[in-house]
Amino acid sequence: MVDNVGGTPYIPFKKNATGKLAGSSMWKKMYHYFQLNRDEFLKHYHKRGNIESTNAALRGSLERL
Repeated sequence: MVDNVGGTPYIPFKKNATGKLAGSSMWKKMYHYFQLNRDEFLKHYHKRGNIESTNAALRGSLERL
């Protein structure tokens, strides 16, 4: 889905994921990227948390107005 519109899905993998299960080609690609470039993968993944925190702070500020 995300890759269909030009995005890259940075979704965390469960600790027991092996990459051997059948899945989409993008899931397999991102799993291998995660295994080989874990720090870079997590850097991108954690951007979501920063965005979610910013949105929550803004939403709270707007509700107080």
